[in-house]
Amino acid sequence: MASNEQTLDLIAELSEIPSKYKDRNEVLQRITELGQRAMGSLACTLASVDLKSKQMKHIACASTNKEFERYMTGHEFDIGTGTWVQFDLIEKGDVVERHELQDDGQGVADPKVARKYGLTSLVGYPLHFDEELFGYINFFSNDVRQFSSAEKQLMMILARQAGIAIEKFHSQKIVAVLKDLSRRLVLKSPQDFLREVCEKVCELFSVPVCIIWRLDARTEQLAIEAASSGVDDDYRKLTLAQADKRVSNHLNRKGLSYLPNVTEARSKYVHSEAAQMRGWKSLLSAPMWAENRKFGFLDIYAREKRHYTALEKKQFQYFADHVALSFQKSELLKEAEYGKRLGKLMEIMLQIAEATNKKEVLRLLLRGSLELVEKKDGLIRLLNYQTGILEIEQLEEDEVLQTPEVGISQGITGLALSKEAPIKVDDITGAEWKDVYIKHFKNMRSELAIPILIRKASIRVGKEVKFGTKPIGVLNIESPEIGAFSEADKKCLWSLARYAAIIVETLEYDDKLAKLRKLGEKLTKIEDYGGAIKVILEAIKSILAFEYINVSVIVPERNCIKCEFIEGIPSIQKDAFKKEAVHALDSMDIQADIIKSKEIEVIEQDQRLNQTLHEKYRHDKLIQVFVPMIGSQENRVVGTVVAGYKKEYHKFIYERDVQILKNLADHIAQIVEREKSGLRVDQLTHELKSPIVGIRSHTDLLKTNGYRLRPDIAVAKFDDILADCDILLYQVGMLSHELGLRAQPSKPEYTNVFRDIIIKTLNQIVRPVMRRKDIPSAKIEYDPSDISKILVFVDKGKLNQVVYNLLTNSIKYSKRKTDDFRIRIEVEETKYTFVIKFLDWGIGVDDGYEDQIFEEGIRAPSAMQSAVTGSGFGLTVTKRIMQELGGDIKLGSKRNPTEFLLILPKRPTKVNQ
Repeated sequence: MASNEQTLDLIAELSEIPSKYKDRNEVLQRITELGQRAMGSLACTLASVDLKSKQMKHIACASTNKEFERYMTGHEFDIGTGTWVQFDLIEKGDVVERHELQDDGQGVADPKVARKYGLTSLVGYPLHFDEELFGYINFFSNDVRQFSSAEKQLMMILARQAGIAIEKFHSQKIVAVLKDLSRRLVLKSPQDFLREVCEKVCELFSVPVCIIWRLDARTEQLAIEAASSGVDDDYRKLTLAQADKRVSNHLNRKGLSYLPNVTEARSKYVHSEAAQMRGWKSLLSAPMWAENRKFGFLDIYAREKRHYTALEKKQFQYFADHVALSFQKSELLKEAEYGKRLGKLMEIMLQIAEATNKKEVLRLLLRGSLELVEKKDGLIRLLNYQTGILEIEQLEEDEVLQTPEVGISQGITGLALSKEAPIKVDDITGAEWKDVYIKHFKNMRSELAIPILIRKASIRVGKEVKFGTKPIGVLNIESPEIGAFSEADKKCLWSLARYAAIIVETLEYDDKLAKLRKLGEKLTKIEDYGGAIKVILEAIKSILAFEYINVSVIVPERNCIKCEFIEGIPSIQKDAFKKEAVHALDSMDIQADIIKSKEIEVIEQDQRLNQTLHEKYRHDKLIQVFVPMIGSQENRVVGTVVAGYKKEYHKFIYERDVQILKNLADHIAQIVEREKSGLRVDQLTHELKSPIVGIRSHTDLLKTNGYRLRPDIAVAKFDDILADCDILLYQVGMLSHELGLRAQPSKPEYTNVFRDIIIKTLNQIVRPVMRRKDIPSAKIEYDPSDISKILVFVDKGKLNQVVYNLLTNSIKYSKRKTDDFRIRIEVEETKYTFVIKFLDWGIGVDDGYEDQIFEEGIRAPSAMQSAVTGSGFGLTVTKRIMQELGGDIKLGSKRNPTEFLLILPKRPTKVNQ
């Protein structure tokens, strides 16, 4: 495994991949090479996953065995048959871990392939795009061992970085392609542009067929306007009738449609026979809309059942939008007046596309608009989302009479933005406009107000990503002449303003990402917990302009989540808010719900909100996004980040901002984890002192008074010393686990579990305690015939820790009355396992904590209310050890008696921790 310094270099190199490589295959191959080098494993592969067709395809492989590398690259499997994993694990997006791949008895792998290439172990981590499973990064080993926790931690980090690198590469590629198409949309004829779109779509989505259907509004028929080279002439003659419900339903709902097999979907698809003749199977189709007008469909076909990720679907929708713009452009070309200015319009669009900053885009928009309509008086106002004021940004002329404040819906300017449509006023002195018009220039009579906005920006509504408008500002042109602007002027500038809005949003997003990268560099130099989080909060305000921010952290020992950092309320209220903003994890509060679901959610009003708190601090005026902070340890939520705007001026929270906020929340999660880990280590080191003090006390007594003590008392003291030693060894093991240190190599041996471990622990630890409390030995029950039953090949030391932990828990959490004390140990045998049952009649396990007791740092309320101190790691470590031994631990009964089941495999399990 790579050293810490080498690991940092590898992660840095992973982050540079999207900018260093242009070919997708090169990107994927480089990721596997870095993964294989980091782990020092036999091989590292990247595999794409299609859950609907239950298929996995290894799309890249790096290995020390070049023959295996060639075999795996491009190899496709049905998940669960002839592959390394079962479908149910992949379907849940779980981490996959398999050992003994060469064993015919596993039933989950191809043992011949494993034996041929020397494969024994596999760990695979899921890769996600927009929270949807895309594939897996897999690490193969030829050692007869399991991977250590430190190695798994590194694998998890590599998987996250690999996912980020792949997604960033795809995003950069699609942005570059769309930018190029934007230029071509300006420069090329509509027909040439559409042909290039078809070929580019086929190339990017790796499909053989792309077809553009165009609606003729007069005949209500759709005909093929353009298609990729693989579409024959006979198919190009086909048409679709808008009156057909299969066509109208898809066209009117403005959403993507996916059919895995068109030949089996005649109720939804028109030309099934024609598609079947050509070997086309799956279809992805996007309706094309612009200006609330339907223009047709953009379709792609694959020759097999093809699954598309959420990212691919978004990208496909972008292409459909560009085709719709092309259709709109071709219609504008038919207008003679517009046609005369087409050359100038294309030149301005080209200049805007090449602008490097927002200010330059707006300057080019204003100057170009004035030239196109041959006027000299104009300005641009930008929407201030905090105040709702449209502030003057660009002035082409200095002769501005005044600069009054203009809000949304105020003046012709604000009215155009609120209606999200251009307004052309022929005479501002008319009765309809006399009280609406706001004066800027001297002696004006007509005005043209054009909204600058994104028509289809990705927004988050609840847990779903949808489309909504994104207002940026308003372009105003005025003239001293009555009726100075034509309908062609309005259409021309409306197209130009929307085009400029797209470029502005892209540049703003690039600027946010640049600030995010600088923040990452800054955080590496800050070690203070509170200081680091405050820097991130400031970034959330400065980069995303959120007005309200709440960082809440889970407190496991109190079974709650509480606010630790708050911005956006008066300073005098912050302490009171922190005291009140405490929510039980098992409550119906939105915070608890976000922790359970691990999903991002945007809400305005919601019954899960604490209404009293919500109204008291005026959060009812906000639209808020709740983001779970997911740590790197076992993908567990450590808290939440809540951010909000005043919904008076923000109709939506945009998905791009949500993803940046999620990135910042990940930074906070890492800081919280680091801080909590430090606190837990402090706690564990403090607990180490107790058995050390006990050993010193007993040793000192034996040294000074040993010759005076009765033999039985001396033996009891030695038993106490041995018990303290076991406690000390156990706590050192927990400390090693917390620090992520590599455990000692496993030493499996044939062991009589009952005689050599259970009875030994009872004699050394449990019985001495019982003697001191005058509890009869008969309170420990087991069947003597079970003593010789459990003979297994196992790591004796590790299993001893497990038994020790369960028995000491039975003592620690027993009821106060010694008459109630009782422990019973039973043995059951199945075909493949031994099941050892530990039963006690102590305080039991609280309702709702059946699964949580095995999580790190979790103690049930009854345990916390008892006089027993604890860290909440005992059962976590116990479960981890049992899984390492090839077995498991389960809770059989919660109370009266409390029953824990140890499941041990009969057959040898090769481990090396």
